[in-house]
This record gives sequence, C-alpha cells and structure tokens, in this order.
Amino acid sequence: MKKVQRGSEVLWNGRKHTQTVTSVSENSFEVEGNRGGRYRFFLTGTEAPYLTNLNSGRDYDVEEFFHIR
Repeated sequence: MKKVQRGSEVLWNGRKHTQTVTSVSENSFEVEGNRGGRYRFFLTGTEAPYLTNLNSGRDYDVEEFFHIR
C-alpha cells in the first residue's frame, strides 16, 4: 500500500473492478470508484490498514489489497 501514488489502480476486499487513486498524503490515500464511491485508506493507526467510505462515513478493515499499476 505504501507504493501507491496518484493515478494508481487498486483492488481490495474482493472487488472485481479497479479503482483509481485520486490523492495521496503521508498516512493515507483516497480512491474514487467508477460508480461515485469515495474511500480513504489509512496506513497508520491502531487498526491499520483500514478504510473509510467517505459517502457513508463507515469504516472497514482491509482484508486484501492489490496494487495493479
């Protein structure tokens, strides 16, 4: 997850279609889905890695993660 940069394509938790990284900061990055979903992945913290669905505000554990390109 630390190699992710803006424009990277990623998959996580069984997703079948890649999502594009839209912004990267020191400890997190944001992804925008192809149907309007927005997610922020956190790389540090007590439960890292995890993500927050920015549309609903709900947190999820990241069980699997793939950096495609």
